[in-house]
Amino acid sequence: MKKYFDGKKTVITGAGSGIGRAIAYRLAEMGCHIAICDIDKIGLEETSKNINLINSQIKLITSSFDIREQASYEAFRDLVVSEFKTIDLLFNNAGFTIVDRADSSAIDDMKKVMDVNYWGVVTGTSLFMPFLSKDSKSHVVNLSSIYGVVSFPTQSAYCASKHAIRSYTECLAMENRKNRNLAFHSVHPGGVATNIVQNAKILDCSSIYKSEEALVDSINNVLWLSPEETANMIFKGMVKGRLHIYPGIMARYFAFLHRIFPSKYVKIFELWFWFEDKLSALKKPKPSDHVVVGSATR
Repeated sequence: MKKYFDGKKTVITGAGSGIGRAIAYRLAEMGCHIAICDIDKIGLEETSKNINLINSQIKLITSSFDIREQASYEAFRDLVVSEFKTIDLLFNNAGFTIVDRADSSAIDDMKKVMDVNYWGVVTGTSLFMPFLSKDSKSHVVNLSSIYGVVSFPTQSAYCASKHAIRSYTECLAMENRKNRNLAFHSVHPGGVATNIVQNAKILDCSSIYKSEEALVDSINNVLWLSPEETANMIFKGMVKGRLHIYPGIMARYFAFLHRIFPSKYVKIFELWFWFEDKLSALKKPKPSDHVVVGSATR
C-alpha cells in the first residue's frame, strides 16, 4: 500500500481530530505531501506537530478556517495549488451534528449541519477538482456515514446531509465514468471513536433517550472502531476502487440490514430502542457511578 500512496499530494479537511487526523498520520508515514485544514486551531496545530515528527521530509500546509466561508476556502485552495501545483487525493472529511427532533429543530441549526457536512463536500470538490492530477490515479474521498445509508432519530439534519453526500458522490462517479484516472468514494463508517459527540449540539434526545447521559452512554458503548483502523480500511477501499466503503462491523451490518429490509429496518430499530429502555431500567447504579456528559470516559 505504501508504494501506491508514496509521494501523492493530499488535501484533508477536518484534520484536527478523529478520522481526518488518522488519515493525515497514515499518509505521512507513507510519504505523502499533505495540506490540512480545520476550524479547531489547537487540534490542527497538534496534528501538524505530530506529522512533522512522523515524517519531516514531506511538504506540509496547514490552515485553520471555517469551511462555510467561501473566501477562506478559496484562499486555502490557492495556497495549496501554489505549493503543490496539482493534487492526487482529496479527503472531504469535516463534519458536525446536532441532536434534536426533526419536527422541532431550528432551521439555522439544520442549515449549519448541511453547510458543514454537505456543502463543505461540494465546495471542496468544486474548488480542487480542476487541479486533480491527470498523469496518475486521483481520488476524491467524501466522508458520509452509516447514517448516509440508514436513518436514525434525533439525527435528521445529519442523516440528510450524509445521504446527500452519498448521492452527490454517486453522481460524480457516473458523470466521470470515462476517466479511468479518477475515482470517487463515498465512505460510510459506523461506531468510530471520534469527538463528534463531544462537539455536537445536544438539544432534545427525549424521543429515544431519557437523558443526555443516557445518550452519551449508549453511543460510547458502540464505539468499537478506532480512527486509525477506519483510515486503513478507507485506504484499502480506495486501492480496490470501491465506490462505497463501509469501515467496521457496525457499518457493514447496517448496510446489510438496509439492503435486506429497506423499509422494515425502521421497525428493527424500534425494537432495539425498546430493548435499551428495558436494559437501562434493570441497571441499578452505585452511588459512586457517574457519567460526564460530552466525555468519552465514565
